[in-house]
Amino acid sequence: MTSAMLEFDRVTHSYADRSRGLDNCTLAIPPNSRTAILGKNGAGKTTLLLHCNGILKPQSGTIRYGGQPLTYQRDDLIRLRTDVGIVFQNPDNQLFSASVREDIAFGPLNLGLPKDEVLRRVDEALTTMHLHDCAHKPVQNLSFGQKKRVCLAGVLAMHPQVLILDEPMTGLDPAMQRELLAQLDKLQAAGLTLILATHDIDFAFQWSDTLVFMHQGACAARFPTGDLAEHQSTLSALGFELPRVVQLWNAMRPDKDLPPPRSVKELCVHIMENKKGTPE
Repeated sequence: MTSAMLEFDRVTHSYADRSRGLDNCTLAIPPNSRTAILGKNGAGKTTLLLHCNGILKPQSGTIRYGGQPLTYQRDDLIRLRTDVGIVFQNPDNQLFSASVREDIAFGPLNLGLPKDEVLRRVDEALTTMHLHDCAHKPVQNLSFGQKKRVCLAGVLAMHPQVLILDEPMTGLDPAMQRELLAQLDKLQAAGLTLILATHDIDFAFQWSDTLVFMHQGACAARFPTGDLAEHQSTLSALGFELPRVVQLWNAMRPDKDLPPPRSVKELCVHIMENKKGTPE
């Protein structure tokens, strides 16, 4: 059995106003996986993400990375935050350097890497995120989508093992969304573990291999994405509908032995293939 990359064992965290962020949360994230975390506002999604690289510390319970419990000692946190990178929903909360190149270089410089290695990583990240044209621009002059790409480039320059994105599609036009998805495909192919928080069950169904549903600070459900159609009652109890493509698939009354398509594109392919085989 493959060991978990990140593991939460009965983790609880409350904020200063006594509101509960996590409540006895237990969850395991396998390596090189695509996990989509869903839940209503206040369900605990962002709190969970902030525990993944030690920004928040649990009041009780244990978090393990690579099988080892986090100690929250300085060296442990440096390693964790190098290996586990987070891209926040609002890029303005993550960008603070004068220019794009300087912002991307900030993390590697703080690792004490040699200058030539820092430059190599920055150029590599600029290329990956198609940012060379604005490398010397002030970050405040960038569009929202460009800022998000700079945030991701800055995380990638750290060479993480786990990449976490909080509502990554927010504020991106369709072309930018397709570009981001293509980059995520390449990153997973390179061995990264991807964790993504979203409200969009249609997107999560298309993209992920595992779905996690948060409710009142706990992991209320976790199952392979391909099994989603079998969990309609669970989704309904948590305030979610089936993805639209699954609703359409069910309305077509297809062969029950066939799994539902994961996207509208796949549904269209199925319709066209069956249309070819239908006599006129």
